[in-house]
Amino acid sequence: MRFFKGQILLGEVVIQDDSLGEVEGIICLGRYLILNDRKPLGSRGKIQVYDRGNYNLVASIGKEGSGPGEIRSAVALNYIPGDEFRFSIFDVSLNRLTIYSLIDGMCKVDKVISFEGAGNYYAHVINDSIIGVLDFLSDGRVSLYNFSGKKKETFGELLPGRKSGVPLDIHKAAMQGKLKVSPNSLYCILNATFSDFIDVYKDKKLEKRFHGPLKVLPRYKVESLQGFPVMALDTKRAIRGYIDIFVTNDYIYALYSGTPFKRHSGGKLIHIYSIDGRFVKTYLLDREVFGITLDPNTGEIFGIDKSLTKIIRFKVSAFKR
Repeated sequence: MRFFKGQILLGEVVIQDDSLGEVEGIICLGRYLILNDRKPLGSRGKIQVYDRGNYNLVASIGKEGSGPGEIRSAVALNYIPGDEFRFSIFDVSLNRLTIYSLIDGMCKVDKVISFEGAGNYYAHVINDSIIGVLDFLSDGRVSLYNFSGKKKETFGELLPGRKSGVPLDIHKAAMQGKLKVSPNSLYCILNATFSDFIDVYKDKKLEKRFHGPLKVLPRYKVESLQGFPVMALDTKRAIRGYIDIFVTNDYIYALYSGTPFKRHSGGKLIHIYSIDGRFVKTYLLDREVFGITLDPNTGEIFGIDKSLTKIIRFKVSAFKR
């Protein structure tokens, strides 16, 4: 029951749906809230920056396209560890990471990195020379690239449950999730959206693998599409587990759904673990959200409302060791 009982957090809308199209990701960067909006309204770009003092829009960048700073399909919006002024966006369609700088409300492109390898679907800067990328094609879970886009090495253990004869890329597609990096760059945390397992890596070694209440692995089938094998989730048995995570140097905040895959749902539970996988406590949100971020300085949690067109703020004290 520890996974389902805890402090109730009441949310308030801080950014209304009349200014947002379809929010995919959210991060805090200093005094700003940065959103990845897949379907921006009007002439706005896909990256929108709001001042957290009054929640007014102060910058918009990333128009549709393939030129420098332009975006087609952004799937990973992340801060850069140890950097108070920059953040990154990974564009899965263009297979490139763009680093932006944000100073005094002015947002601009700092660096564009195109990756040489195929099959990449999520990226996060680890430090000032290495980028971690989740991909479908390597033997491990994380490929490491330098800032020139060259692959250096691969690490990470697959989740169990791969049946005999199942292609590697099919199994990896079923365990897809997100890669997050602690602010001190010491830990890489991986979740799998269709299970409730979380992996903690340090120095490319699996330090801890732990799970939530259901202890389930991704449930999927191999089907054929135009003569090629593809992964298809078992819609009768698959579940949405940890659908998003946020990492500090000491804690992992894991947004939990636990609902059947066939229901398009977010999560109302945030399970908090220490960085070594020890369960700490549960927050119960008063509404479903599809993504979260945290300001460790104020203790505020921000969530993307289930409509994908509102941003919700939950006030809570931050954990400190």
